[in-house]
Amino acid sequence: MLRIVRPSARTSLVLDALRQALTAIASLPCSDEVAVLRARCTEFEQRAREWSQVRPTPEERETVMKAVLTLHASIAKVRRSSRPPPGAGEGGSL
Repeated sequence: MLRIVRPSARTSLVLDALRQALTAIASLPCSDEVAVLRARCTEFEQRAREWSQVRPTPEERETVMKAVLTLHASIAKVRRSSRPPPGAGEGGSL
């Protein structure tokens, strides 16, 4: 018998963090790296949503939470590398 489990506070935090990650990814310029980040985010979101049907083990939840943190760090790295260097685009050189 399949039983619906209400999302825990931790699961809600993971899903919120994944939504924030997807929003951040949407603002990045298209690249292979961004596509990989989007796919990983979608994969983790699907896994977390499955937790409403089958409660995750503490180890599984911890693994996904760490992966989501790593995902956010990777997004920040891509965001930094996609910005023009300071002073780029400002009028001529001396």
